[in-house]
Amino acid sequence: MSWCQKFKSKGVDSVICVSVNDPYVMNGWAEKLQAKEVIEFYGDFDGSFHKSLVISVDLTSALLGHRSHRWSAFVEDGKVKVLNAEKVPSEFEVSGGHHILGQI
Repeated sequence: MSWCQKFKSKGVDSVICVSVNDPYVMNGWAEKLQAKEVIEFYGDFDGSFHKSLVISVDLTSALLGHRSHRWSAFVEDGKVKVLNAEKVPSEFEVSGGHHILGQI
């Protein structure tokens, strides 16, 4: 069973991927992953969405500009019930499907 199917079995309506990128990059990513049918992809071109959630990170020293920490969230009826953000960019502990699935 895929992660998306596991979320759907818990009653999740949408699995969404948001990244500090333009819509063209997000579309290319969705196509490369062949995930357009199961995941909604959105670009936060200027990082304002991520800044509003206080999960923006300045990676200009690595020539990447402002980006986002890896994160996961569970939103129900427009309210954020759970928001997990990795402490450092190289971590992948609380932002993965396995972690957020256990919190729903």
